[in-house]
Amino acid sequence: HPPGHEIYRDDTLSMFELDGSIERIYCQNLCYFAKLFLDHKTLFWDVDAFLFYVLCTRDSRGFHPVGYFSKEKYSDLGYNLACILTFPCVQRQGYGRFLIEFSYELSKKEDKFGSPEKPLSDLGALGYKSYWAATLVRLLRDRIGGTGLEHVTIADLSCLTSIQPDDIIATLQYLGLLMTWREYAQKYQLTAGGDDPGAATLPQGADGDEGDTDGQAPTMDIDEMDAEALRKAENDGGAGAEATAKRAEDADVDGASSVPVA
Repeated sequence: HPPGHEIYRDDTLSMFELDGSIERIYCQNLCYFAKLFLDHKTLFWDVDAFLFYVLCTRDSRGFHPVGYFSKEKYSDLGYNLACILTFPCVQRQGYGRFLIEFSYELSKKEDKFGSPEKPLSDLGALGYKSYWAATLVRLLRDRIGGTGLEHVTIADLSCLTSIQPDDIIATLQYLGLLMTWREYAQKYQLTAGGDDPGAATLPQGADGDEGDTDGQAPTMDIDEMDAEALRKAENDGGAGAEATAKRAEDADVDGASSVPVA
């Protein structure tokens, strides 16, 4: 099996953590191997500042590496992944998505928000967009939607997923689940009270009543989300993401293509 410490094991998979400054030769060879499939990979020798996570399958013959990702030991920008590769012989079996999700589980353990190193490659953007969309839609539908919460903030989503707020905002905008106050007011026919959203009220009816808001800014239930937008989110982020991320899967498993590495 790879050197380093085994930090995860289930019925068929194991994950090994390697310190680039200790297992230097092994980590350099991983980088050289990745260069065969990633044109933009530039780092091969200076691996001391990185941790490497090697995913292996297990059977009666032992351990078989199927992919890896690396990340900086200390990132001022909060990056939790620098480079990711699923080996070509085992692509389109879910290992790429597993590696991305594992990087965020590590961020949860560290009690930090994480994000892949940017700028993302085109295929990397497809892979992460698919993961972010699936994660957020599942969270909104299954956990928050069933709790009776009247509203949810970007900070709430970030704390629950360890995804950086900027990535959450970009994903929700892509899915059509995020609106500005002006768009919200237009959709629900609210009358704006100047520049202060708190002064907005519902339009008056025939009897002059202003509704139940008493001049307060309305909140939107999760159930009020546009049904068409939710269906789009599930299609783009869930099982339907295969069509969206097909190009990414051809290069690296499940849309989890490589990210430029420092």
